[in-house]
Amino acid sequence: MITYYISCDEDIFKNWFSSKITTDKPNVSRYIILQFKSTETTINDIISIILPKSLKSIDKEAFFKCSSLKYIYIPKSYNLKDIYIPKSCTIYTDNVSSTIGKNTIIYNISIDQFNLIINGNYLFYYNIDTEIKNGWFDYRKVSNTKSDNSLIIISNIKNNITKDFLINTYINIDNILSITLPNSINSIGSYAFQNYSKLIEINIPDTVNSIGDFAFVSCSSLTSIVLPNSLQTINKYALDSCTNLTSVTFPNSLKSINTRAFNNCSSLTAITLPDSLTSIGGFAFYNCSNLTFEKLPVSLNSIGDSAFYNCNKLSVDVIKSINNISNKNKNSCIIT
Repeated sequence: MITYYISCDEDIFKNWFSSKITTDKPNVSRYIILQFKSTETTINDIISIILPKSLKSIDKEAFFKCSSLKYIYIPKSYNLKDIYIPKSCTIYTDNVSSTIGKNTIIYNISIDQFNLIINGNYLFYYNIDTEIKNGWFDYRKVSNTKSDNSLIIISNIKNNITKDFLINTYINIDNILSITLPNSINSIGSYAFQNYSKLIEINIPDTVNSIGDFAFVSCSSLTSIVLPNSLQTINKYALDSCTNLTSVTFPNSLKSINTRAFNNCSSLTAITLPDSLTSIGGFAFYNCSNLTFEKLPVSLNSIGDSAFYNCNKLSVDVIKSINNISNKNKNSCIIT
């Protein structure tokens, strides 16, 4: 499906839709994203809508003519009781809860996950305890019903889905695209997501304070990760060989990056190391050939052997700083 855009104000009025839709993303701060069920681009043919975050209000009849609407993403809490949305449309939101009318509503969904869903992938739930352990996944425990301890899983399984889909389909780690962990999780164990080769996105809550060795090793489709604010250590090989990983957001609580944590993450580019960081283990960023960062944290006092080997894009000043710390530790930190 082709994606279209339309600029909007901070209020969605009754007659918001116009013929001024475009396939080029507008150079403005606020716009609506649309997809249509066919080549016709009328309001009656809209199949999905993504609303911007900066809205203040939605007119109760704004979607009255959207008779084909199946998916709508509303990224903030609204009182939806009085807003007309076709009964066949499912509402998706990044909020934990919201006041709703008669429509089905799916909470705690990112825009990236919403885009996966409208492009033919499927959302399921999976109940879990407080820790994700190695071998945790059992397809027989996948459900259509959400609880407070449910993971959200998006899969690209190709089987025909029915309400009782578990009778007819098989979901496994090779077709999981996205996972959102619930706030009940406090630990991700060693090898928990090893070889989840199709996993594009993992959403980790700030309740997680421990990520084990090899936790995400060889998640070769993972493109970005935001590490939780309570995390103090990235354990050895945690994200080893995540070859498509381009972005990592480190928490300000982080103190150590252990051996080969980002080994062979060859697509990893600009990062910011937090001021709290005190040690980087041996081979931690080995063969991260596209890695760049502006400076080392002042707090950093230990860099292991070959921590930045083959990181050829680091600046001369950064390399000098790395070598100064490495020499104090009597370690060899070869860049090339």
